[in-house]
Amino acid sequence: MKIQRYVLLGCTALCLGACSQDDMTEALAEVATQEATATERLNAEEQQLVKKGAELPVISASFISVANRACTFEVQIQGVEAANIDRRGYVFSTTNPMPVDGGEGCTRRYSTTRELVYEVTMSNLELGAVYYIRPFFRISGETELIYASEVLRVECPYVHTVVRTLPVFNRVKRAAIAMGRFTQTGEDVKAYGLCLSEQPLPTVLDTFEHAEDTATDSHHGKFGIFFDNLKENTLYHVRAYAITERDTIYGEDRVFKTTQGGKFNWQYNNQEGARADGAYERILTHVDSAMYYYRNYTNLEKFLWVNYSPGTPTADCNIEGWMRVGENARYQWVGTIQHEMCHALGVGTASNWMSFGSPWDKEKATLTLRVMMKDMSMNIYHDGMHFWPGGINQQEEVTNGTRNDKGTFTLRQDRMLKANAMIISAMHDDGLSYW
Repeated sequence: MKIQRYVLLGCTALCLGACSQDDMTEALAEVATQEATATERLNAEEQQLVKKGAELPVISASFISVANRACTFEVQIQGVEAANIDRRGYVFSTTNPMPVDGGEGCTRRYSTTRELVYEVTMSNLELGAVYYIRPFFRISGETELIYASEVLRVECPYVHTVVRTLPVFNRVKRAAIAMGRFTQTGEDVKAYGLCLSEQPLPTVLDTFEHAEDTATDSHHGKFGIFFDNLKENTLYHVRAYAITERDTIYGEDRVFKTTQGGKFNWQYNNQEGARADGAYERILTHVDSAMYYYRNYTNLEKFLWVNYSPGTPTADCNIEGWMRVGENARYQWVGTIQHEMCHALGVGTASNWMSFGSPWDKEKATLTLRVMMKDMSMNIYHDGMHFWPGGINQQEEVTNGTRNDKGTFTLRQDRMLKANAMIISAMHDDGLSYW
């Protein structure tokens, strides 16, 4: 364009040399008009070139976040209509800092979006790895991919898992509730729980149990295990553990001792009436069964006077231990006897029963229920006379079982009877009176 301007000026000078004064004036005016027109055209062409350059198709990406083994980034495409794009995607590598489709160590992934500005999330990242990510797109009818000029560099940090072993708080003759807690959670936990041994520093090669269903918020907070069939009056070591992709992490070694159990005895009143109705053996068997659970799974003591009472619709008991069992065979049963023993131990009868909130506002009984039901979101509720779950207010709570709030476990049969005893024992640790 500048060459054209010089040619125009040269021709004008030759014309001026051969013209009169008037002609010269007229020629100069014409030259000025031509120059102005040429300049205007030149400026317009230059602006068009600048505009055209600015509209060349480009793609860029900006990092947003990385968490939970996933990273998110935003992609922007400029200089082309969305309808003219037939491919969008990105190429990534953990070894090639300038990834391209088909390059060594490179993986391609497509996006289904039709937007020019959109977010992409890469999941299942390898912990501790560095990723090089390069978005691309392709214009319809073309074969070449247009890549982002800058490559995103994203690191998926390896966070070490840390667990603590909490003090064992509900120790009875044959069992204990052991607790652990995540204090720092990595993103690679495969399993967690507690392990137990009579020797120091137990590992998962000793007695252990996974606790997947008991922690909340996916590997955060407390978790616990009900260790059963222990020896009475014996020292045990317990440790929390978490199994990761790289290692097995352990908490501190806690030592606890089982107890000599509860002290429960009873006297059978009105035996002749029970024998006459055929209830004697049932009541004897099921009271003895209830005594087994309360002697082995509580640290409490009580004496009971058990009476066969045909006029009693179901069964009842006061805080002094005076129990009546009716003639209906449904209630001449271990679960009913344990339910009535709870009344003898203060449930609905103690002077401070209603001082506890509903949900139960003390930790030991609440944690006992949660561990027994493998759900750390569970709570104990109560009214003026009963508590639930675990109170065995109906036979079906034992025979059919009671499902936890997560729907992952059903507490039933023998474990429900043990849970009832463990909960009432923990309620007294929480301050419930029974005298």
